[in-house]
Amino acid sequence: MYRIAVSCVLLCLAACSAPAPDELAERAAGKAAAAAVAAASEGQVKLEAGQERLVVEDGGQTMEVGLARGGLPRPDWWPQDVYLPEDAAIHQVARNEGSHVLAAAVARPGAALHGEIERAMHGLGWSTVRNSLAASGSGMAAYRKDGREVTVLVAASGKAGQPAMATFHLRGAAAR
Repeated sequence: MYRIAVSCVLLCLAACSAPAPDELAERAAGKAAAAAVAAASEGQVKLEAGQERLVVEDGGQTMEVGLARGGLPRPDWWPQDVYLPEDAAIHQVARNEGSHVLAAAVARPGAALHGEIERAMHGLGWSTVRNSLAASGSGMAAYRKDGREVTVLVAASGKAGQPAMATFHLRGAAAR
Protein backbone atom coordinates (compact mmCIF):
# COMPACT_ATOMS: atom_id res chain seq x y z
CA MET A 1 0.00 0.00 0.00
CA TYR A 2 2.80 2.44 0.87
CA ARG A 3 4.62 1.89 -2.44
CA ILE A 4 1.45 2.93 -4.23
CA ALA A 5 1.08 5.98 -1.98
CA VAL A 6 4.65 7.19 -2.45
CA SER A 7 4.55 6.89 -6.23
CA CYS A 8 1.17 8.62 -6.34
CA VAL A 9 2.31 11.47 -4.12
CA LEU A 10 5.31 12.05 -6.38
CA LEU A 11 3.11 11.93 -9.47
CA CYS A 12 0.65 14.38 -7.94
CA LEU A 13 3.32 16.80 -6.86
CA ALA A 14 4.90 16.71 -10.28
CA ALA A 15 1.59 17.22 -12.06
CA CYS A 16 0.37 19.99 -9.77
CA SER A 17 3.62 21.90 -9.27
CA ALA A 18 3.82 23.50 -12.69
CA PRO A 19 2.81 27.18 -12.68
CA ALA A 20 -0.71 27.74 -13.91
CA PRO A 21 -1.56 30.96 -15.79
CA ASP A 22 -5.01 31.10 -14.23
CA GLU A 23 -7.34 29.27 -11.86
CA LEU A 24 -9.04 27.34 -14.68
CA ALA A 25 -5.74 25.81 -15.81
CA GLU A 26 -4.86 24.97 -12.20
CA ARG A 27 -8.16 23.14 -11.70
CA ALA A 28 -7.69 21.27 -14.98
CA ALA A 29 -4.20 20.18 -13.89
CA GLY A 30 -5.61 18.97 -10.56
CA LYS A 31 -8.33 16.97 -12.29
CA ALA A 32 -5.82 15.46 -14.70
CA ALA A 33 -3.51 14.48 -11.86
CA ALA A 34 -6.42 12.93 -9.95
CA ALA A 35 -7.46 10.93 -13.00
CA ALA A 36 -3.89 9.76 -13.61
CA VAL A 37 -3.49 8.66 -9.99
CA ALA A 38 -6.81 6.78 -9.97
CA ALA A 39 -6.00 5.03 -13.25
CA ALA A 40 -2.44 4.10 -12.20
CA SER A 41 -3.62 2.63 -8.90
CA GLU A 42 -6.71 0.83 -10.20
CA GLY A 43 -8.90 3.05 -8.03
CA GLN A 44 -7.10 2.33 -4.75
CA VAL A 45 -5.68 5.84 -4.63
CA LYS A 46 -7.72 9.02 -4.94
CA LEU A 47 -6.37 12.53 -5.17
CA GLU A 48 -9.04 14.79 -3.70
CA ALA A 49 -7.78 18.08 -5.12
CA GLY A 50 -10.58 20.19 -3.61
CA GLN A 51 -9.75 18.86 -0.15
CA GLU A 52 -6.01 18.76 -0.89
CA ARG A 53 -5.51 15.21 0.26
CA LEU A 54 -4.46 11.86 -1.11
CA VAL A 55 -6.50 8.83 0.03
CA VAL A 56 -5.23 5.25 -0.30
CA GLU A 57 -7.68 2.40 0.33
CA ASP A 58 -6.53 -1.20 0.20
CA GLY A 59 -8.91 -3.77 1.62
CA GLY A 60 -9.57 -2.84 5.24
CA GLN A 61 -6.73 -0.32 5.35
CA THR A 62 -7.03 3.41 4.73
CA MET A 63 -4.34 6.08 4.62
CA GLU A 64 -4.78 9.82 4.06
CA VAL A 65 -1.97 12.25 3.31
CA GLY A 66 -2.59 15.99 3.61
CA LEU A 67 -1.18 17.99 0.72
CA ALA A 68 -1.98 21.46 2.09
CA ARG A 69 0.24 23.35 4.50
CA GLY A 70 -2.47 23.29 7.21
CA GLY A 71 -2.80 19.51 7.02
CA LEU A 72 -5.85 17.33 7.60
CA PRO A 73 -8.70 17.81 10.07
CA ARG A 74 -8.66 15.75 13.25
CA PRO A 75 -10.20 12.35 12.33
CA ASP A 76 -13.62 11.51 13.81
CA TRP A 77 -12.26 8.18 15.02
CA TRP A 78 -9.41 9.70 17.07
CA PRO A 79 -10.21 8.94 20.75
CA GLN A 80 -10.91 11.97 22.95
CA ASP A 81 -8.74 10.50 25.72
CA VAL A 82 -5.60 10.38 23.56
CA TYR A 83 -3.88 13.76 23.70
CA LEU A 84 -3.34 15.61 20.45
CA PRO A 85 -2.06 19.20 20.69
CA GLU A 86 -4.65 21.76 19.53
CA ASP A 87 -2.18 23.37 17.14
CA ALA A 88 -1.01 20.10 15.55
CA ALA A 89 -0.93 20.18 11.74
CA ILE A 90 -1.94 16.61 10.87
CA HIS A 91 -0.10 15.41 7.77
CA GLN A 92 -0.95 11.71 7.67
CA VAL A 93 -3.44 9.30 9.18
CA ALA A 94 -3.65 5.56 8.61
CA ARG A 95 -6.09 3.05 9.90
CA ASN A 96 -6.61 -0.68 9.79
CA GLU A 97 -8.26 -3.20 12.06
CA GLY A 98 -6.88 -2.69 15.56
CA SER A 99 -4.29 -0.05 14.72
CA HIS A 100 -4.34 3.70 14.02
CA VAL A 101 -1.47 6.01 13.14
CA LEU A 102 -1.47 9.81 13.09
CA ALA A 103 1.53 12.00 12.19
CA ALA A 104 1.54 15.74 12.84
CA ALA A 105 3.85 18.73 12.97
CA VAL A 106 3.72 20.82 16.15
CA ALA A 107 5.39 24.22 16.41
CA ARG A 108 7.46 23.49 19.53
CA PRO A 109 10.91 22.14 20.30
CA GLY A 110 10.94 18.34 20.57
CA ALA A 111 11.76 18.12 24.29
CA ALA A 112 8.98 20.58 25.20
CA LEU A 113 6.47 18.65 23.07
CA HIS A 114 7.58 15.32 24.57
CA GLY A 115 7.00 16.64 28.10
CA GLU A 116 3.67 18.23 27.16
CA ILE A 117 2.38 14.94 25.73
CA GLU A 118 3.50 12.99 28.79
CA ARG A 119 1.80 15.40 31.24
CA ALA A 120 -1.41 15.45 29.18
CA MET A 121 -1.56 11.64 28.82
CA HIS A 122 -1.13 11.22 32.59
CA GLY A 123 -3.89 13.81 33.11
CA LEU A 124 -6.14 11.69 30.87
CA GLY A 125 -5.53 8.57 32.98
CA TRP A 126 -2.79 6.87 30.92
CA SER A 127 0.17 5.10 32.58
CA THR A 128 3.68 5.32 31.18
CA VAL A 129 5.02 1.95 30.03
CA ARG A 130 8.36 3.24 28.73
CA ASN A 131 9.87 6.63 28.04
CA SER A 132 13.13 7.90 26.59
CA LEU A 133 14.34 11.35 25.59
CA ALA A 134 17.57 12.12 23.73
CA ALA A 135 19.67 15.23 24.22
CA SER A 136 18.54 16.33 20.75
CA GLY A 137 14.93 16.65 21.98
CA SER A 138 13.71 13.58 20.13
CA GLY A 139 12.08 10.88 22.17
CA MET A 140 9.68 7.97 22.40
CA ALA A 141 7.10 7.03 24.99
CA ALA A 142 4.44 4.36 25.35
CA TYR A 143 1.29 4.69 27.44
CA ARG A 144 -1.29 2.10 28.45
CA LYS A 145 -4.93 2.36 29.51
CA ASP A 146 -7.93 -0.01 29.42
CA GLY A 147 -6.35 -2.61 27.11
CA ARG A 148 -5.04 0.03 24.69
CA GLU A 149 -1.52 1.23 24.07
CA VAL A 150 -0.33 4.45 22.47
CA THR A 151 3.26 4.83 21.33
CA VAL A 152 4.38 8.38 20.59
CA LEU A 153 7.56 9.20 18.69
CA VAL A 154 8.65 12.85 18.81
CA ALA A 155 11.27 13.85 16.25
CA ALA A 156 12.92 17.21 16.92
CA SER A 157 13.64 19.18 13.77
CA GLY A 158 17.20 20.13 14.64
CA LYS A 159 16.59 23.61 13.21
CA ALA A 160 15.48 26.56 15.32
CA GLY A 161 11.94 27.61 14.55
CA GLN A 162 11.04 24.40 12.73
CA PRO A 163 8.19 22.26 14.10
CA ALA A 164 8.77 18.90 15.74
CA MET A 165 7.03 15.87 14.26
CA ALA A 166 4.91 13.66 16.51
CA THR A 167 3.75 10.24 15.36
CA PHE A 168 1.07 8.51 17.44
CA HIS A 169 0.42 4.76 17.06
CA LEU A 170 -2.73 3.56 18.83
CA ARG A 171 -3.29 -0.17 19.27
CA GLY A 172 -5.87 -2.12 21.21
CA ALA A 173 -9.54 -2.58 21.89
CA ALA A 174 -10.68 0.97 21.13
CA ALA A 175 -8.58 1.33 17.98
CA ARG A 176 -11.34 0.43 15.56
